[in-house]
Amino acid sequence: MQSWQKALSIYRAIGDRQLEAASLNSIGIIYENLDDYPKAIENHQQSLAIKREIGDRQGEANSVNNLGIVYRNLRKYPKAIENFQQSLAIAREIEYRQGEVNALANLGIAYENLGDYRKAIDFYEQSLAINREIGDRAGEAKSLKNLGLAYENLADYRKAIDFHQQSLAIDREIGDRAGEAKSVNNLGFAYYFLADYRKAMENLQQSLTIAREIGDRVAERQSLNGLGIAYRYLGDYPKAIENLQQSLTIAQQIRDREGEANSVYNLGNVYNSLGDYQKAIEKYQQSLTIYREIGDRTREANSVYNLGIAYRNLGNYPKAIENLQQSLTIYREIGDRVGEANSLNNIGYAYNSLGEYQKAIENYQQGLAIARQIRDRSHEMNSLNGLGIVYNSLGDYSKAIDFLQQGLAIARQIRDRSREAGSVHNLGVVYRNLKDYRKAIENFQQSLAIYQEIGDHIGQAKSLNNLAITYRALGDYSKASDFQQQSLAIIREIGFSK
Repeated sequence: MQSWQKALSIYRAIGDRQLEAASLNSIGIIYENLDDYPKAIENHQQSLAIKREIGDRQGEANSVNNLGIVYRNLRKYPKAIENFQQSLAIAREIEYRQGEVNALANLGIAYENLGDYRKAIDFYEQSLAINREIGDRAGEAKSLKNLGLAYENLADYRKAIDFHQQSLAIDREIGDRAGEAKSVNNLGFAYYFLADYRKAMENLQQSLTIAREIGDRVAERQSLNGLGIAYRYLGDYPKAIENLQQSLTIAQQIRDREGEANSVYNLGNVYNSLGDYQKAIEKYQQSLTIYREIGDRTREANSVYNLGIAYRNLGNYPKAIENLQQSLTIYREIGDRVGEANSLNNIGYAYNSLGEYQKAIENYQQGLAIARQIRDRSHEMNSLNGLGIVYNSLGDYSKAIDFLQQGLAIARQIRDRSREAGSVHNLGVVYRNLKDYRKAIENFQQSLAIYQEIGDHIGQAKSLNNLAITYRALGDYSKASDFQQQSLAIIREIGFSK
């Protein structure tokens, strides 16, 4: 900072406006990295004014783009988009291809932050085309990474994996180890979303190895965080906690407040899975404090949302609804349609648990309408499954089966094995209520097989428990006892106390 301040004084003294603007731009970037956004804006605006004064159109495009990045970091997405659009217009006017790519990529990121993934993909595809045209292989890899992440957010995980694999191939070809670590990390998360936790861990371990080799502490933290999440889904909670604690330690060492909050938040998820809801609530409240401090509205909403889930798991449904309503308000304020649908679905779940079935149906229907509007198949499936569960509670079994089968069809279409197992499991419950024990057993056996395949121990325990209940209803106490013992053995093994 001091060297740039000295340089700025010299350039002002000798009247070199071009270098004065360049110094202001560099100082702006330093302030941005220090999270001092007002000073970053001040310096970028001064740089922009000089570039306009001396007619440096390329520099003007860069300064406007830099202002957009600061506004995006401030989560002021409409203002960020306005600046990126200005930068794009200038770049196209003067045929500044690199500036055009930068603006397009940043527009994609801003729209992705707003939850408009289709628009984000459109901008990423444009940036990818230009990178290929100008032969920028590193830029091409970045565009492919962005496309992979956008498709992940749309729950199209196979397409996401395809893009991440393409970016990984380029990273390896050009010897970009940091890029390689990111691509492998992204692949890990895509496999995690597909419920292929072993492949997720394999990729995240590779990412961790590379990050440590090149001394990239941020990538190391991200990989440990990802491994913690994967171990949680495999039901290995001690390892999940161990990795997340390591991730948290690094975040605190490098003063990465966002990373610290993410690690604490994920520890909350582990304790939630362990059935230690009070500890989960403690972690979510810690993460909420940091997210509010750094102004991250999306993750603030996520923390409030998960507080609602933890209170729901404690059976405190009024408190759950209170938190979920707060998360719904924030998601609506920031225009996060996916978060809105998710909150509505879980408010529906809480009302169903309270026996307020009409309110439950109303919230699930709102969630379903949003999911269909934004073409989010994953949340559409969740809404349909929720409606199936409510109609089961109401004793309207034909409607319950209809909704659950619609949800199951989507789970199979998007290859979400975890949700597929959940839908099949819920169908088993409905068939048991109909006293169609043969069909109930058939569905519980199917859900058990999928849970075993994907390594979901909690799902296995639940399926085995329901098989025990069903065989007991049939009067086959020997089989019932056998399945009950298997279920209890898994519960003891993973330390699950729900």
